[in-house]
Formats: sequence, structure tokens, C-alpha cells
Amino acid sequence: MDFFRRADNPGSELTPVTPLPGTRLWQDTLVKEMVKDEKTLLENLEGGYTIDSPVVLNYTSFSQEEFDSLRRKMQSSMRLNYFRRHPEMLLKSFFVNLIPSLVKNGCRGTVKRIIVRCKEYFFSKVL
Repeated sequence: MDFFRRADNPGSELTPVTPLPGTRLWQDTLVKEMVKDEKTLLENLEGGYTIDSPVVLNYTSFSQEEFDSLRRKMQSSMRLNYFRRHPEMLLKSFFVNLIPSLVKNGCRGTVKRIIVRCKEYFFSKVL
């Protein structure tokens, strides 16, 4: 968090490490028997790269639910820290995402998302 605050960067996504075949991490993962089903792991390697996709392997001591919750909070906090310092970027982000959101979620869904985002922006604590 401190890094993104100092770097003055919105930090778009926090993505967990993903073991790729042929890498040292992949070998360590196999040696430690963290992989129950190698075929399924290979089919889901893209997991964890977006906030809505499940993490392929959790290398932390946190449960998957704790990990996902902390990841969401950190990403939200990074963006809020950035947008509070750069409100013009918040407006730009709002308008850039407005049309795709209207297409995807419809008018009612988009308004709900805007309300949620405004509540996050104006009423959440910054880490």
C-alpha cells in the first residue's frame, strides 16, 4: 500500500503469483505437492488475474475467503487514495466506463453501481 501511495499510481490490479510450467515456482509447487490435479491447474492458469476470477493457488497462510477479501480491500483502497489526490482522473474513469456499463448492466444496474462507487469514494476509510 505504501508503495502505491508514494508512486502516485492507481494500482489497477493486485494479481497473485501464478506458477507457470518450466519455472522454478512450478517445480517447487509440484515438489511441495500443492497441486492436486495438474490438468485442472493448467486449464485455469489465467485465474486470479482479475478481481472476479479465482486464484489458482493460494501461497499465503490466509484462507481463500480472507485472501479475496484483503485483496479487494487493498485494491479499493489503492484506487481511492489515488482518486482523492486526482479527482479529475475519477471523472475520466467515470465517463470512460459509463457507456460499457450501460451496455452491460443496463440503466438501473449502472445507477446502482455508481451509487456503490460513490459511497466507497466518499465514505470509506483510506488505508
